[in-house]
Parts: sequence; structure tokens; C-alpha cells
Amino acid sequence: MSRRLEIIKEIVTRNENQIRHYNKLASQSRQPMPKEDRDRCLELRKANVWLRKAEFCIVQALAGQKEYIDTNPIKQPILAVRCAKCGRVYFAAALGYGVAPDTGEDIKNAVAEGDELFITDEVKMQMCKCDKPIFKQEEDEE
Repeated sequence: MSRRLEIIKEIVTRNENQIRHYNKLASQSRQPMPKEDRDRCLELRKANVWLRKAEFCIVQALAGQKEYIDTNPIKQPILAVRCAKCGRVYFAAALGYGVAPDTGEDIKNAVAEGDELFITDEVKMQMCKCDKPIFKQEEDEE
């Protein structure tokens, strides 16, 4: 099996485990699930949908079948980054158009800082209140 398929299955499993964790916390507290947790569960479910679509495309490509045609070509998958400190989504890149090298560096720096990456079809951008190095002005470098 392809390494990409193994990675996708591992991420889907982690996302499902995280959703179960949030549901368990809400069940044990006997209180309604907080809005932030509901939103994260929704984003994790959306990410799993996109990951399963990617898995399907990879399996078809490995089998030598025709390329998968998306029935909803208007919405493109978006890779978004959520701050680990404040929980705000401060970065997004449309994956349907490729990723520029400088964008790849920003994603690499975000992962190194421990920020959460997720894939979705729509995202609401927010201003991160933390001190992020990718937001430093060019004049700081001079």
C-alpha cells in the first residue's frame, strides 16, 4: 500500500479519536458541548471528507483507472492553520492551485511552532493575537 494512503488513514483515525474525545468530555460533564468544541468537531469531520476523497483518488490512480472528477468543482480544498496558543485560524492556502515555495515555508514554520493544520472547504480567517514570526515586517529584517 502507498505511504500516502497510510498517512491519510492515520490522520482520519486521529481526527475520529479527537471527535470521540470531545463527545466523551461533553457526556461526562452532562453539559452541552461548548461552541468551540462543536466547531472543531465539525472541522475535523470536514477534513475527513476531504481526506477520504483524496484517498479515493489515490486508489483509483494506483489501479490505473480514469481520473476522479469531482461533482462539486466550485469548492476547492483549503489547507488552514490554527494557532496552538489562541485557537484562531490565521492562515489558509487553496490546495487546488498548488502551493508556492514561500507559502510552503510559512506552513513549515507553523508546524514547527505546534500550530494545528486542517483541511476544509471553507474557512473564516481571524487575526491571531500571538506574536507570529510570519507576520513580522520586512523592516525588522533590515
